[in-house]
Amino acid sequence: MSAPPERLIFAVSAHPELYDVTCPFYSIRTKKERAWMSISQNVGMPMERCKSKWKNLRDTYTRERKKVSRCGAAARTAKRWKYLGILSFLDPFIVPRDASGSTEQEVEEDWASKSRESDEEGETAGPSQTGLTQIVLEDASKKRVREDEDSRNREIQDLLLETLRALQDQSACSPAPTPPRSEDQLFLDSIAPSLERLDPQVKARVKFEIHKIIYEASTVVRNLEPAE
Repeated sequence: MSAPPERLIFAVSAHPELYDVTCPFYSIRTKKERAWMSISQNVGMPMERCKSKWKNLRDTYTRERKKVSRCGAAARTAKRWKYLGILSFLDPFIVPRDASGSTEQEVEEDWASKSRESDEEGETAGPSQTGLTQIVLEDASKKRVREDEDSRNREIQDLLLETLRALQDQSACSPAPTPPRSEDQLFLDSIAPSLERLDPQVKARVKFEIHKIIYEASTVVRNLEPAE
């Protein structure tokens, strides 16, 4: 299944090492191979298919851009290639940035030539040779490091869980001592058995009288307090 060209273009635009001749990684083959592997996974196409489609898109853009430059205002009224706009991020690497004497066409041809040379170098090396082998080895090394870190983290987590369980068991075996009961609580506990033996109606009356006595005593105390 072939991915839409727009999706491939957006994926490539995120990797300047594939088109920016001023990028420090432009001449590093392993960086480019890693970028194409990421793009392949992103668009869901084989890596070589992605490279081939991008090469066609890039070369077509260069040709269409020349048409616009030559025809000027007439080109703006003619039907334009549908991907001319979204590929304009390539312009800074085609258009000369100063008046160096080089024509725009010469710069375009030089950029296209460098891009083709870069593609040919990648095709000559092939995905199964040194560049891709180094990437696979680097990824395998990183994977081992991650696995070792995950193993250590699991050991630490297991140790923390065991310590937490031990503390919880110790806390369950040694309950906190209850605070001493006050004289009022002891008094109420002493009359509770007698209160429980009473008839329900009598018990309710006794409780009411106790509440009444406490309320009246509290009122008397408040009345005896001096007014501020």
